[in-house]
Amino acid sequence: MGTIVLIIFILSVFLFFYMFIFIVRRIREFSKVAFGNASLIQGIKEQQVKLANEPRSVAGMDKIYLPQIVKDFPNLNIDEMKKLAENSILLCLQSIENKQLSPMGMTSEKISNFIKSRIADLKNSETVNYDSIKFHRTVINQYIKNAGMCSIIFQSSVEYLYRKNNNAYKKIQDCFRTEFIYIIDDSKVSKTQSGIALNCPNCGAPIKNLGVKVCSYCQTGVIDLVKHTWILNDISQI
Repeated sequence: MGTIVLIIFILSVFLFFYMFIFIVRRIREFSKVAFGNASLIQGIKEQQVKLANEPRSVAGMDKIYLPQIVKDFPNLNIDEMKKLAENSILLCLQSIENKQLSPMGMTSEKISNFIKSRIADLKNSETVNYDSIKFHRTVINQYIKNAGMCSIIFQSSVEYLYRKNNNAYKKIQDCFRTEFIYIIDDSKVSKTQSGIALNCPNCGAPIKNLGVKVCSYCQTGVIDLVKHTWILNDISQI
């Protein structure tokens, strides 16, 4: 009986070591394929360093959409609009860092909600810092035109140093989406269809629809508030 137990024990130990060696080999094979390194831990570390230093890719469609935009808006300076998109992203990050909404001209409800949601993710005592912000590239991603409205959507690849509370800074490669809209005919634009969510430039109260003449809260005149003007409608992280 003791001999049988010993044999079973030896076989179990042999099987354990065989499985261990098999798993280690598979991990090394996977690591070589995934990271080009036999060490999985080292491969993951190298991949983290690569991700921290390699800019996020953006889906640039300038060659397709820019000729259409120039045809429809010959006086529009697309480079200035790209710069405005980048500056708006900077203001958003600054607002999150300061835990308050910064004045951004005519800020839409969508942008306010984006900032508020990021602030809400932080506890009362928590702080965040965005430093050494650098834009790698801003491109046209989409151009949408219908009877009542035009929309230009940009994607921006941005790098910054991020710190939460008093922890060490981490280099982050991020990507943001910004949308600018131009109202051609407000009578042909449905607020629910366009996703427009504007605020009164005086008190910040939401504007119920594009056709309102006066703010229902502070009575400020808002007639033709968005007609024939490119306005920033949305900012989000991709």
